[in-house]
Amino acid sequence: MSSMSPNFEMTLYIAQATGSLIVTDSQHRWEEINGAQHRTNGLVSYPWSGLTDVIKSKELVMTGDVQEAFQHRESGKLVEIRRSIGNIHNAVMTTQAPDETAIEKLKNEFDNACSAKSSKAAESENCFKSNFEYLIPEGGFVNNNVQRLLLSTGVEHHTNNVPMAILVNQVE
Repeated sequence: MSSMSPNFEMTLYIAQATGSLIVTDSQHRWEEINGAQHRTNGLVSYPWSGLTDVIKSKELVMTGDVQEAFQHRESGKLVEIRRSIGNIHNAVMTTQAPDETAIEKLKNEFDNACSAKSSKAAESENCFKSNFEYLIPEGGFVNNNVQRLLLSTGVEHHTNNVPMAILVNQVE
């Protein structure tokens, strides 16, 4: 049985109110997120595609066990990959049009984080191989209902959009 909580609008609302990105492993949620991409003249632009294509090609070992994941975080085993994802998020939040140098730096950092021994989760029965599909459209993700909700609830400090989303795919 799967849980789709919070719903799509609340997912965007929370992400905008906190300045976060969205991470999901639900194909249904991913389709909803895809539909909320900002469009200019009906078209979506992907200025970060050079980076997202490289990230999607990398295979990562993840655990499905909550306790094991917590132990990995506490021990610092995933520090490089976490730092890399954070740096990508910060770059997307602060850069309108990325240059090739910035994209190359983030690609190399992600590549090094994936190959670093400390970024690998311990192989166990709860582990599985996965890849991350990043979606970083120009203008981020927006939804009129969420914009109204942010205004009507009085959230003073929020982002204008959600800049990026990540789909975690289990690799067979």
